[in-house]
Amino acid sequence: MTNKEMFEKSFQRPKNYFSLCAREQWNIDASLGILDWDGVGLTADERHRYNAHYGFGPKKKDSKLDKVDNTLEK
Repeated sequence: MTNKEMFEKSFQRPKNYFSLCAREQWNIDASLGILDWDGVGLTADERHRYNAHYGFGPKKKDSKLDKVDNTLEK
């Protein structure tokens, strides 16, 4: 399987993959056939897609929460 194919297969992991224990992660990757995939060499678009899938990256701000935070600072 190519790196590109393993990258695509990685999206079959559950979204909470990185909160699982190592053994559960290993079992998932084994069942998907991607134990050898190290995730290096991704394009910027692929990294963005990967990060978005697992909820990595900047969090969206809640404007209501911002208003509450601003009032607390005054």
